[in-house]
Amino acid sequence: EYRLADAVAAAGGVAPNGSTMRVYLARRTESGRVEVVEYRLDAFLKDGNLEQNPIVQEGDVVVVGEPKGLTAGAAIQVISAASILRTIFGN
Repeated sequence: EYRLADAVAAAGGVAPNGSTMRVYLARRTESGRVEVVEYRLDAFLKDGNLEQNPIVQEGDVVVVGEPKGLTAGAAIQVISAASILRTIFGN
């Protein structure tokens, strides 16, 4: 079982300008649409709230926001770029 905190840790952790208060997980649904959900990873790290540390599935994309936030539109742009790179270069 691989969770959001594991994915962030495997990527080297949160950058100095990043925030565990705004972590976005993008997942392609069965209909082919990309669903983006914002999680407060800090709630898991501080209080053990498992709802804020979901299981990460193959193909998911994780984006860590900044303290002042990452708008949903900006998150979708980053995820779209990651999706294109994944398509071009494979997994």
